[in-house]
Amino acid sequence: MPQKPRYKREEILAAALEIAAEKGIDALSVRELRNSLGCSVSPIFTVFDSMQEIHEEVRKTAFRYFEEYARETLPDKPLLLQLGMKMVMLGVQEPNLYQLLFMQKKQEATAIEELFDELGELTALCLELIEKDYGLSPAQAKQVFQDVWIYAFGLGALCATRACRFTEEELSGMLKGEFHARLAQIQGV
Repeated sequence: MPQKPRYKREEILAAALEIAAEKGIDALSVRELRNSLGCSVSPIFTVFDSMQEIHEEVRKTAFRYFEEYARETLPDKPLLLQLGMKMVMLGVQEPNLYQLLFMQKKQEATAIEELFDELGELTALCLELIEKDYGLSPAQAKQVFQDVWIYAFGLGALCATRACRFTEEELSGMLKGEFHARLAQIQGV
C-alpha cells in the first residue's frame, strides 16, 4: 500500500514559493525545503518526483500569485497601465519573485507571444480593451501592448536588480508617458 503523503502538494509548494521569494529560486534546494517543512526528504518526494518538478511547479504557482496580484485594481488607470504598474511594483516589492517570473534564463529564445501567453487571460483582456477604448485594430492593440509591456519589463528589471530606485509616482508617470506616446504614434497623431 502506497505511503500516505504527510504534506499536501499545496503545502510543499507554499513552502517552496516562500523560499524562492525570500532567498531566490537558486536557494530552493531539498535541504532548504526540508528545513522549512521540518521533515525529512521522504514526504517531499512522496508528492514530487524531483527538484526540477518542484522548481517548475513553483514558477507556475508564482504566475498564479502574479495573476491574483495583478487583478487588484488601481484607481484611474487603464488596465494595461495597471498591469504594467503591478509588474513593476512586483520588481520593487518582491524582487526574487520578479526574477523568477520574468528573468529566468531559458534554453533558447522564444517568440514574445509565448511570453504573453504565460500572462494568461490578462493579455487577452488588455488587448480587447485597448482595441475598444482607443479604436485600434487587433494588430495595433497588440503593438501598443507589446511595447508598453517591454518598457514595464525593463523598469521592473531595474527595480528587481536594485539598479535603480523610483517612487511609485515616477513609475506611474513613466508608464503613462510610454503608453500615450505609443498610442499617439500608432494612431498617427
